[in-house]
Amino acid sequence: MEWIKTIFGEGQDLNCLQMSSRAVVTFFVTLLLIRIAGIRTFGKKSPFDNVIIILLGSVLSRAVVGASPYIPTIVACLAFVLVHWVLAWLSLYNERIGRWVKGEKASLYAKGTENQHNMRRSVSVKKTWRKASG
Repeated sequence: MEWIKTIFGEGQDLNCLQMSSRAVVTFFVTLLLIRIAGIRTFGKKSPFDNVIIILLGSVLSRAVVGASPYIPTIVACLAFVLVHWVLAWLSLYNERIGRWVKGEKASLYAKGTENQHNMRRSVSVKKTWRKASG
């Protein structure tokens, strides 16, 4: 078991070999997590999908640099991916969940004209969010 500590290190005091080893393993773990999440994670580019991308990147980086324990970090990322997958699956079969998770599309410009109604709606949604967040 000492060889694992030599290759992967422990804590935040990692040398080049240890951090590189963690990076290689994390790369393959990330590929596996993305395969579990499904291809839509990178295909749709919706806010719902961007959340998982940002979370995976930020949390997995902590595992590489040793800022967080490796295995619990990977398990936390698996939890993110599973929640994403379940919500995507539920939104496929439930319109209300789909609207809540993915939002609604609003055309702002079509056939050479601006859609003033949707533009005002988009701005009022932003104002509502600002008021709600403080």
